[in-house]
Amino acid sequence: MEPVLEFVKLTENGPLPATIGAGDTHRYTLEIRHTADSTSSATDLRISDLLDPEIFWVDDSTVTTDCPGTLDINSPGAGSTGTVEFSLDELTLLTGRCEISYDVQASGTLSLPLVFPNTATLTWYSALETGVESRRGDLTASNRLVSVIDAALSKVVTGTSVPRTGDAALTPGVTDLAIGERVSYRLRVRRRYHQRRHVDRHL
Repeated sequence: MEPVLEFVKLTENGPLPATIGAGDTHRYTLEIRHTADSTSSATDLRISDLLDPEIFWVDDSTVTTDCPGTLDINSPGAGSTGTVEFSLDELTLLTGRCEISYDVQASGTLSLPLVFPNTATLTWYSALETGVESRRGDLTASNRLVSVIDAALSKVVTGTSVPRTGDAALTPGVTDLAIGERVSYRLRVRRRYHQRRHVDRHL
C-alpha cells in the first residue's frame, strides 16, 4: 500500500509560462493529486517553493486552498523573496487532489535574465501500517515567468487576396480592404540581444 502522487506548478496560463512586467502581480497554483496507481493516503506533505530573487511574496493573506485540514505557511514575509513552505497533514485517496494558490509580485525594476524560473519540491510519507515502515516520496514541479521589458511589437500587412489592394482610397498608410478579402499579417517581436521572432498570420 503506497501513495503515488503527481505535482504540478501552474501559472495563470496553466502549465505554460506567463509574461510579467515590472511591478506586476501574478498568481501561482500548486496542484497535488493521487494517480491511478496510488493505493493509500499520503501523510506529512511538505512543499518548499523557492522564489526567484526578482519575484516577491505578496502576503500570506493571498493564499487560498481546498486542501483538507490545516495548511501551515512559513513565508519570507510580505514584499520579500526567498523560500515559501507549506505543510499539510494528509491527502487521502478519497480526497484525491487539492491545490494551493498564492500571489507573487515582480520587482519594480526587472533586470536580466528575462526568464524567472521557479521550482517547488514536494515530499510526503506513506501512511503507517502495522509491520510496514513508512516510505518517503518526493517530486519537483517547475514553471517560469517571462518579463516583457524592452519588447516591441509591430504588425504589417504582407499580402491580400485582391492584387490591386492599396492604401490610397481612405486613410493613407492603412490598407484598404474589401468585404471578404483575405489578409496576411506579419507580427514582429523585438527583444534584447537583438533577437527577432516573426509570426505570420492569415485572416
